[in-house]
Amino acid sequence: MPVRDNRVAGLRPPATRAPELASSFLTTRISAFQHRLRANSSRTVRSRG
Repeated sequence: MPVRDNRVAGLRPPATRAPELASSFLTTRISAFQHRLRANSSRTVRSRG
């Protein structure tokens, strides 16, 4: 059985993908998560008071 080449033309392996894209994606996700936490905590404080 021949060895298949799993590389797809146009896609780079994860190690060579631009790290700044990954870090900006993570930063966006983290800031959105923190915003959601702040919104949830302020909402619960208001509902108790």
